[in-house]
Parts: sequence; structure tokens; C-alpha cells
Amino acid sequence: MIRADPLHFICLILVSSQGLLKQVSSQTSLQSDRAIEESFTCEWETKTLTCPDGQGIVIDFANYGRTTHPVCVMDPVRDAPNTCNTPSHTNFVATFCNGRSNCVIPAVNLFFGDPCPNVFKYLQIKYHCACPSEVVESFTCEWDSRTLSCPSGKSIVIDFANYGRTTHPVCVLDPVRDAVNTCSTAAHTSIIGQRCNGQSSCVVPATNDFFGDPCPNVFKYLQIKSRC
Repeated sequence: MIRADPLHFICLILVSSQGLLKQVSSQTSLQSDRAIEESFTCEWETKTLTCPDGQGIVIDFANYGRTTHPVCVMDPVRDAPNTCNTPSHTNFVATFCNGRSNCVIPAVNLFFGDPCPNVFKYLQIKYHCACPSEVVESFTCEWDSRTLSCPSGKSIVIDFANYGRTTHPVCVLDPVRDAVNTCSTAAHTSIIGQRCNGQSSCVVPATNDFFGDPCPNVFKYLQIKSRC
């Protein structure tokens, strides 16, 4: 008899569709008072991440490829355990999801590129929902905007902000042009603080029109660390 651990729940679903066996696993565990959600999404599918109202998504890990997990297997030989792992995928997914209450990520080559051709891949994500007092870090690509929000009765506090490009491998359009940079402007923290501190909701555009252009001919991103 298997005893259920109240701090560790695993749900395994096998779905057969048109001869394709899909194995989807989700895991919830309690670590440091945070519920870590782990999911596996087969190639060509999408994954929706959600958090309760007033809380934001924080990506702990993400990888699109194939490692040691025996899920999403179409061909037992071709889709055997692999070492198809891309460390930058964690920051890449965080760019789109951190701080949001809802986020949809497609498990497709068009979104991630193809890290291992001729292998049926899966998207593995680990994330948790941030408590109102927890610092949330978000990355927003140039030309997009970031909405910060706090639950009723709470207000935004900006701990750090920068519009430019430093050491984070996110929002890359050209690997050469958008290589690691030192494009940082200390004043951006106070600029965003003046706009958002004390507000329950705040929208910040990641554009040159708002910040000026700290590094021309480089595709920039807006990095914000905030809390409620």
C-alpha cells in the first residue's frame, strides 16, 4: 500500500490521441513555505500558468528539450533520455511570466528555437506564486509594457529597475548584437519608483520614448524587482 505524502502530490495522466501517447505530469511540493508547481507539456501544446488574485508568477526553472524525464515519448529509441538542456530558458520564460497572474507558454520551436532537432521535446516548468511581501523580478522586452499590481490594501514598492541590457540572456533578437552588455542606468530605479511606489497598480512601458535610449542599436529589456 502506498501512503500519500501530504507535502508531495504527483498526478500522472496518460492520454492517447490518434496513436500518440502523451504523458503529462504535475507536481506540487512545499518548500520554504512556497508551493512549487512542476509541469511537463509536450511539444506542439501550450501551458497556462496561473496564480490567485493578488499574487504573481515566479519562474524557478524552465527547459524546452528532453532530459531524463520519460514523458512525451513518441518513439522509444529517438526519444530516449537526452541531455537537451538550455539554461537560458529559465530567464526566457521568466521574461514573459514573472509578476503576472496568468501566462500562456507555447511548447514549440517557433517560440524557443529547436535545441535538439529530430527529437520530440517537452517543456518543463517549475514555478511558484509570490506572496504579497515577496520580491518579484520581471523582465520585459523592448516595445512591450509591464503591469505591476498588488492586492487590495497593499501598494507597490520598487527595489530595482533598469532599462537596457546587462548579464541576463533574455530578449535576444541578434546573438551578436545582443550579447552580454553593461548597459545599466542607476537612475531608472528612482524613475520607476516615482511612477509606481504607493500605487496598487502601475503600467511601465519598455520603450525609448519613456526611458531614452541608453544603448543604441541594442535590443533592450526592462528589469524590475518589486514587492507589495
